[in-house]
Amino acid sequence: MIKEYFYEIHCNAADEWLNEISPLAPRFRESDPNQWIFRGHADSEWRLVPTAFREESWSSIESYGVRDWSKMKERHQRVIESNVIRDFFNRSDIAGLPLPEDSPRVRELLGISTLSFPTDHDKSWPPHELWSVIALAQHYGVPTRLLDWSHEAWTAAYFATADAIYGQHPVAPRLGVWAYNRPIHVIQNYVEQSYRKDKGKVHIITAPYASNPNLAAQRGAHMLYMRPAVPDDLADRPCFEEELKRIAEEYKSDALFLFTLPTDEAPRALRLLAKAGVTAATLFPGYAGVVKAMREQREIASDIMQRVRSKMPL
Repeated sequence: MIKEYFYEIHCNAADEWLNEISPLAPRFRESDPNQWIFRGHADSEWRLVPTAFREESWSSIESYGVRDWSKMKERHQRVIESNVIRDFFNRSDIAGLPLPEDSPRVRELLGISTLSFPTDHDKSWPPHELWSVIALAQHYGVPTRLLDWSHEAWTAAYFATADAIYGQHPVAPRLGVWAYNRPIHVIQNYVEQSYRKDKGKVHIITAPYASNPNLAAQRGAHMLYMRPAVPDDLADRPCFEEELKRIAEEYKSDALFLFTLPTDEAPRALRLLAKAGVTAATLFPGYAGVVKAMREQREIASDIMQRVRSKMPL
């Protein structure tokens, strides 16, 4: 019998769910602080797909030439991504905002210093010199091929619950938090580097925290999946979880988990997280985060009153 190394843990109550992903939970308590990374989803059925690979992500931003999504070539996919990053960089620069790892090389790659469009889309994308600025853009809602994660499980839980309550999408039966083991990832990538050179690789990267207080407060990290693609083929838009499951299977270790919770438990989870000091005010340092936390308090108070009236445990 083949052992599976990906597990779905289904919880029924908010406190059970938060205890399962707590750093004091049995599967995490012996881990180093940065050993696991976590990602929250308002719908546990959502796949691990970055925003640049979702058609709806581009509707909130200038078109950038997005037409027939299903027939888009890899070259065009890279063009719209580089265009939107160049636009983000240029506007931030004009506004006098600091940009991480700014250099003549970065400006050349984005076509800013040369006043031209990047044309070399046959090489791997994105080049590592642009990772930090792309991570910054991703954090502020620009579609990129990076996937947001956090080193803090309860931070991921906050985003899953808050999005389940306030998100502009159909309410799903269950929400979820993914957990992935970084050391196993690093070791398996090292083992495979000699025989999977042409198969692609998932990178776990960080952007400088110093210039991004929100990212620092959320202890954010990013995931990037790079694999060879032919520019004139259809756009390559991989789902990350298939590669993460493969890595866990190759290493033969329990490296990937999905912890789910009924969505109607989201208000209670949000309240328990607030009791632990995990709120919009702590994750978004500044006045906007404070006001967001004040609005969330209505949902928390409503959950308390509902439980008092039904004599459910608080």
